[in-house]
Amino acid sequence: MNKEARQPPTSVRLQQEVREWLVQRAKKGDRSMNAEINRILKQVMGGEAAREQ
Repeated sequence: MNKEARQPPTSVRLQQEVREWLVQRAKKGDRSMNAEINRILKQVMGGEAAREQ
């Protein structure tokens, strides 16, 4: 079992509009909502890192 699999779940309350948008993005990309959230957050993290340099 890898380290990620042992992490406890993280609950996030989303506004309905945001959740619906996220569901559509996940379906469009053939990903789970969790995978889509991680993908979006990693993109933001990469953008912030680039701006800090």
